[in-house]
Amino acid sequence: MATTPARPAALSAATAIELLRGYVRLREQLIHQLGNEVTDSLQWEVTPALLASDYLYTSAYSTLGSLTDDHIAECLEEFTAVSKSIIETLGRNYIQSTPSPTKYCSFIDDTAGALGRGAAVIGATLADVDEPHRDHFATLGRGFGTIYRIQHLLASDGASIKTDSSLTDRRLRQHAKQRLQETDRALQQLSSTLDVTSLRTFVTGAISESTVDNILD
Repeated sequence: MATTPARPAALSAATAIELLRGYVRLREQLIHQLGNEVTDSLQWEVTPALLASDYLYTSAYSTLGSLTDDHIAECLEEFTAVSKSIIETLGRNYIQSTPSPTKYCSFIDDTAGALGRGAAVIGATLADVDEPHRDHFATLGRGFGTIYRIQHLLASDGASIKTDSSLTDRRLRQHAKQRLQETDRALQQLSSTLDVTSLRTFVTGAISESTVDNILD
């Protein structure tokens, strides 16, 4: 999207997002482990794992804070909003209990979806995309993050998180369908003023055809 891509800045921002993603995955697994009476194949000692997740979290902020780009303040503001959404969501104990379908879909939106939103908005900010268009990037990023996570869950035959019997593949597909429609509308809005060919190729390439077909059935 950028006229002159700022590749070093984009790399630092992407690294920060991935460090935050690592924090989320580790914390989510720990919460699941603590709330699960059955011994899983993967078990961690709690204290070292907590310290490791804290290290990932602080490293994410320090990596993003090392940017010398003029948009650093805007990027940090978005990053903070994303991390706040994630921390609040993990604190609701959805994954320690048996969440309802609605709560579980919200959990995906507010973790994987929030990460996708943050990546897209920060990327658009570094690309110097106009403010009105960043809302479309936010929608696109959130939708992509949610769909990609649901794709992984469907491929693994269900969630790693304990759910009630009413949470079926059909419910996940319904939620993914809604997000897929939103991402498509966002791309259409952006295409009126920006060349989104490569972006559309990336999105459609990362979401398997079988997942799209299942979602739209």
